[in-house]
Formats: sequence, C-alpha cells, structure tokens
Amino acid sequence: MAKQELSYDAKTLIVLILLFVLYPVGLVLMFKWMNWKNWIKWLIAVPVLFIILGIILATTAGFFSAFNYKTQINKAVEKSIEDSNSAQTGLNCSKNCASQNLTIEKMQVCIENCLGETKEK
Repeated sequence: MAKQELSYDAKTLIVLILLFVLYPVGLVLMFKWMNWKNWIKWLIAVPVLFIILGIILATTAGFFSAFNYKTQINKAVEKSIEDSNSAQTGLNCSKNCASQNLTIEKMQVCIENCLGETKEK
C-alpha cells in the first residue's frame, strides 16, 4: 500500500485553518509545508508572537506585583500590632468595669463607654 501525500492545495487549506484556530500548530506547519517566501511567513508570525509575548509579560508583571512580600509582611505586622493593642484596651476596660461591682447591663454600658473613649483619644 503506497503512502499518499496531501496535495499542496490541501496543505494550504489546512495551514490557513490552523493559523486561525490553533495558531501555534498552524505556524509550525506553515514553516514546514508551505513554499511561501520567508518574508510572508515572518510577516504572519512576528506580530502575533509579539502580542503573545506582551500578554505573557503583562501577566507576569501583574503576578509579581501582587506578591510584593515586603509590603504584605509590613501590613500583617501593623494589623497584628493594632489587634494586640485593641485586645489590651478591651481587657483593661473589662477589668476596670468589673472592679466596680456593676450589674451586667451597667457593666456592658461601662465597657462600651470605656472603649469609645479610648478610640477617641
């Protein structure tokens, strides 16, 4: 059984379809099968390759800027300090109000007032 080769017209049609549908595959087949002048092949290849390269670079730049570790660590430390100070303030207010032997309702008001005064300072 003899191996049957595709005609040049069939190859051209396949390459054109693949250039629109699966660009990388069409590009490889264009360079392998087509007898087009080199400047035509490169005219088709270069602009799209620049677009793909630009997308990759933009994505990479966005990825690395999102993971600016020093800034993220500094924000986490500042938040931890704020939470610690807030917890300490709440504990101090609770201790002060508890030492006054108030009812539960009055103690709640006392703590809220104490926290409100600390936030205003």
